[in-house]
Amino acid sequence: MTDAAQAAEDIPMAVFSAITHGNDQDIAAILEALAVALRTTDADAAAVFAEFTEAGLGDTPARKIWRGI
Repeated sequence: MTDAAQAAEDIPMAVFSAITHGNDQDIAAILEALAVALRTTDADAAAVFAEFTEAGLGDTPARKIWRGI
């Protein structure tokens, strides 16, 4: 899911997509779309989704990208 508007429509699915595609070539675009989508929800929910995403990415290069975003 690399479209921010689509990610904003279903943030839990966007988080799941990011976690399950952590090794894909497009992971930076997926994570960027998720980050933009998280800005459309309340701060508390965004924080929970962001932490869940980070934990779900595990010890991967994608997690480093996520932390940079």
